[in-house]
Amino acid sequence: MSYYVVKKAVAARDFPSSATGKQVVKLTAGQVVQADNCGKFSNTALGKVYLPVLVDGVYRWVHDAYLTAISGKRAVALLHGESWLGKKPGSKAIAWYNSTDSGKADPKPTGEAYCTVGALWGVAQGTDLGSLISRTAAKLEKKARNKGIWHAKGGSYEPKPGDLVLFKTTGKSSATHTELLASKSGDTLNTINYNASGVCKRQSRKVSDAYTYGYVEMPY
Repeated sequence: MSYYVVKKAVAARDFPSSATGKQVVKLTAGQVVQADNCGKFSNTALGKVYLPVLVDGVYRWVHDAYLTAISGKRAVALLHGESWLGKKPGSKAIAWYNSTDSGKADPKPTGEAYCTVGALWGVAQGTDLGSLISRTAAKLEKKARNKGIWHAKGGSYEPKPGDLVLFKTTGKSSATHTELLASKSGDTLNTINYNASGVCKRQSRKVSDAYTYGYVEMPY
């Protein structure tokens, strides 16, 4: 099963114990890993549950509090974002956009175009977006509202890895930025931003921040 690492510098050990297990490697926030849930080990002495996680072809033990289970299709979308971290995906994202029925013209090189097209490009690796393909965050918001998959922050909807987070600049009437949600922990949103000054990067946002606007529930 696929899991998303939700904390920085997570220890993968050779034995399911932080007291006696030797740290073999560190996992980083944002990694998608494969774990065998059936082989989990409950360390009653420490009150922790460890999962065997496949790391470089070998199973290592990781505390399950640092892992979030995700479906295979959502994992595919997140792995796409992972593959672009530290790179400039703009031209490739736009080429994908222009290859769809929505790609009527080359989007202008703005934050809206690259971030939204990039995030949708990632999601499209795991599901058929159909008419949800949009050139800007504002257009994506409008389509999501029409389809009933828009959720304003503060509501009952709990966003899941692979959903999209929309942000809105103060004074604007609709969304201005889009990011791919990797995980949510309390007030913290861990995302993949396909256009952080042109580069794909991980971001840590706050739900309570005025910039955070809402979520698009993606149809995986």
